[in-house]
Amino acid sequence: MIIKLVKSIIKYRFIVICFILGIILGRFTAPYIVDFIMGGDIAGIAEDKEDEAVITTKEETVEESVPFYIEKEDDPTLELGTEIVEKEGVDGLKKVTYEITLTAGEETDRKVISNEITKSPINKIIKVGTKELGENQEKDLGERQE
Repeated sequence: MIIKLVKSIIKYRFIVICFILGIILGRFTAPYIVDFIMGGDIAGIAEDKEDEAVITTKEETVEESVPFYIEKEDDPTLELGTEIVEKEGVDGLKKVTYEITLTAGEETDRKVISNEITKSPINKIIKVGTKELGENQEKDLGERQE
């Protein structure tokens, strides 16, 4: 009987050692020792792991302004250097849909997935005078100003 017990102890020495350590250190320590030796991580003993961040995505649609452009057109009927606003500009509107990636609740990425112009901008048009004054016209203009 004792021989069988010794053979069993030799055969299962790893478990026996852990069991003895568990008795020495306290009955709640044994599972942690076994797991630690086997390379596991009960309650973060083997290595500290940060909580893995939860990554989620969501879609968001917003309305944004589309700026107008300024067009300048030469006008030979206006005197050189004269500028007249023929048409005021108006901004347009567009709907933009974004795919937003959140990591642990914080925005980490934003990609445009659709872009639709709902109201086109109207460009501002400015007429620019190109008519040059002759010498006689310059004298007449100078006399009228005095």
